[in-house]
Amino acid sequence: MYTGMTTNPVSRDENSVWLDLPPFDGLCDDDLLSGKFMQLFPNVSLSVLPNHAFVMLLEPTAIGITLERTALLTHPNTMAGPGSDDALAKLHEFWDHVNREDIEIVERVQQGISIPEYPGGRMCYRFEEPLHRFQNMVIDRMVGVERVPPGDTEEAQPVFG
Repeated sequence: MYTGMTTNPVSRDENSVWLDLPPFDGLCDDDLLSGKFMQLFPNVSLSVLPNHAFVMLLEPTAIGITLERTALLTHPNTMAGPGSDDALAKLHEFWDHVNREDIEIVERVQQGISIPEYPGGRMCYRFEEPLHRFQNMVIDRMVGVERVPPGDTEEAQPVFG
């Protein structure tokens, strides 16, 4: 089971660090601009961009504690050009920064929802549909229900606008 989304363009910032490395060969025009983000049930997250992939493996070790392992993957041809080592170092710094921000957010959310008085809240259908699907997959597995939650009703929904 999986859930995911595509972002196109992955960034409007022409100075994005992911642009410093050449893209994989054979990508169509759309894939040259897209980021694909997938969560594989129960504990794998993949971020696939035109020139690299960021992989995250999550292993719960105790209540409220999860061990996280990450990997940054590139094709050997991506690293053949001049300046590729510096570009890879910048890309590594970028993912490390983003991941540390996310960890802080997740830890704060975990603290908040662990308060007994917290009644729960609504998710934003435009931005959190994949998360909602994933939570339903976990719940279904825990209670022994086998179903595939419905996805978006439209093939492509604009995120902004």
